[in-house]
Amino acid sequence: MDRQQGFTLVEVLVALAVVAVVALLAHQMLKLVITGEERLAPRRRQLAALQIAMATIQRDLAQIADRPVRDGFGRPRPALVLGGAAVLEFTRAGRPNPMDRRQADLVRIGYRLRGRTLVREVWPVLDRVQSSAPIPVPLLDEVTDATARVRTDDGAWHAAVPDRRREAGTTDQPPRPVAIEVTLTIDRVGRVRRLVPVP
Repeated sequence: MDRQQGFTLVEVLVALAVVAVVALLAHQMLKLVITGEERLAPRRRQLAALQIAMATIQRDLAQIADRPVRDGFGRPRPALVLGGAAVLEFTRAGRPNPMDRRQADLVRIGYRLRGRTLVREVWPVLDRVQSSAPIPVPLLDEVTDATARVRTDDGAWHAAVPDRRREAGTTDQPPRPVAIEVTLTIDRVGRVRRLVPVP
């Protein structure tokens, strides 16, 4: 008489133990990956926002225009201002005009630190009146410091734009800005510098 062959109870228990150990290891590995992803997600978002902010600053500075403006009280402001209430403020060419309206190609841009947020400001007009207010767009959070400086064609760095007016009775040309450096200090990232040549 032929006996049917099958697994013994010990073999079944060993197989179940092996499957349980493999499942436990797979669960632990998956938990590790998910925990690492959750820890890295805020940093990845911060670095993506930093890249967008620096690209925006570089794009704006690459189209800087030599067009002074007037503030809300009619006082003249240079085409490029460093420091003061804003990190930097300047006139930019290349204003978007998708509707093909009759408008100036220039726009006034400012970068300001409000609390711990770097904000890009856009004025609706170049020469302002007292009611003119910029439109703020938050660019980057967790910024502890933001500075800008300018390099002139004589090789010197300046925290403010040198006066380009020629002194009476002299033939010397005042130094001309050739590059602008923007430095941001950001939590968990450190210092980030971007050097943009002035066209």
